[in-house]
Amino acid sequence: MIEDLEALGDGSVPPPDVVVPDVTPPPLLAFSAKSRVTGEVVNTPCPGFTLSACSGSTCGTFSFSGPLVSTAPGKGTVNGCVTFNNNSADKDFTACVDGAGSATMSAASGASVNFLLGGQLCIADIDMATLTVNYVAQMAYEIDGGTGPYAGAVGSGAFDMSFTIVNPVAPPIPGSGIVNFAGNYAKH
Repeated sequence: MIEDLEALGDGSVPPPDVVVPDVTPPPLLAFSAKSRVTGEVVNTPCPGFTLSACSGSTCGTFSFSGPLVSTAPGKGTVNGCVTFNNNSADKDFTACVDGAGSATMSAASGASVNFLLGGQLCIADIDMATLTVNYVAQMAYEIDGGTGPYAGAVGSGAFDMSFTIVNPVAPPIPGSGIVNFAGNYAKH
């Protein structure tokens, strides 16, 4: 066997035929989605999700849901959760903190698309007169399959969220905002 391998390099033995499967990858399509969401802020991590920078009550969570308009799976709903380090050395949140989580978009047909989220969460504005805090998240997403025609879906892009809470005394703190997804996807 070693002699056969050595002979391949000297030209005395023709190389074996390489078989290339005739597989056409699915087209990459533009993806966008937008939702006006409601939710809450609590001091526990997202269910089934951990962030190495925090644990238990040192994690903060934005959970959100709302009606959705998207290029895939279409009209439906979005439900998501983003965990962030609530035990930051920056207690005033004048800088951004790391956050990660997930979201699922579901259509009335039963089809869904799952997303993994990761990036930065920041306080954009604090209005002490109205006790209002405006947060922004700038994150990347990766599509993690789904159901129905999106079971093997893949893709990536940007996830942006603005979320407002009023009178943040003690969790759970209700809030509302807007989430946007923009990028690409392919069905597999």
